[in-house]
Amino acid sequence: MRTAAEAGAAIVAAHPFEHGSSTSDGRLTRRFARDAGLRELGHRFELFNRNVLFGWVAETGLPAVAAGDFHRLEDLSGWKTIVPEPSHEEAVVRYLRSRRPVYLARLEAEATLAAA
Repeated sequence: MRTAAEAGAAIVAAHPFEHGSSTSDGRLTRRFARDAGLRELGHRFELFNRNVLFGWVAETGLPAVAAGDFHRLEDLSGWKTIVPEPSHEEAVVRYLRSRRPVYLARLEAEATLAAA
């Protein structure tokens, strides 16, 4: 993570499950919830993954994003991140590396599928 950040990447902690949650067994990503040193390496932390809420991210006030694994068209619904103003890849990465706010919006399945 440190090497990627030094190369200019935006480090996003995906699926940061809490230790002890029933869905986190065996997931290495739960280390973000208990290791402040590891958290310091992240720029953003997933608050929502599709419909799963990682409440500890909100409770600790970490800069958040919302996303979701996308395998089928139906997976497009759920919480998403809207980055204000940047119009190209490098600007989005710079924005995500900052602590500036992003907008989180929920896309509903019916509207998503109708648009497709």
